[in-house]
Amino acid sequence: MEKTMVMKILEQKKIAYNAYEYDPVHLDAVYVANTLSQDVRKVFKTLVAKGEKKYYVFMVPSSKELDLKKVASILNEK
Repeated sequence: MEKTMVMKILEQKKIAYNAYEYDPVHLDAVYVANTLSQDVRKVFKTLVAKGEKKYYVFMVPSSKELDLKKVASILNEK
């Protein structure tokens, strides 16, 4: 497995982590949780959204969807 930038940063900061591999064709977080035999309530997906002048990062439970209209309203973004 090739190390990602996040893995390198964790190692630099001496933070322990577990790396898992799965079929990247399946982008559904529930599929990933099940494939890795993980509790879907403990697996999150990371989503990045671009605003007018900022980027926003959201961590969402694997079985949930991000309501972009609601988020835009809360952040005063289009």
